[in-house]
Amino acid sequence: MQWISWEKFGTALVTRKDDTLYMDARQELDGKYITAQGTIRIVNAREFILKGEIVMKADHFNDRQLCERKGEFHFKPWGHADIGECRKVSILAMA
Repeated sequence: MQWISWEKFGTALVTRKDDTLYMDARQELDGKYITAQGTIRIVNAREFILKGEIVMKADHFNDRQLCERKGEFHFKPWGHADIGECRKVSILAMA
């Protein structure tokens, strides 16, 4: 998964209904954006799996065309990011 910008972080709303967690996340800047929506399954304290849809439009991805993906996406800290850093941002790096 690509980032839109480190200048302006996105937002994520996570809600619980019964025993299910739902996420609605968005990051946007200058007409570029990424959204992530669906249900969440916690893997451990640092990882989760989103079952749903990710939609992205960015200059550096897919020839600036809208990219929509549905399925299961495994999110976890990636590269040099630590968990403190990841808690500050709304959409984590996807493995």
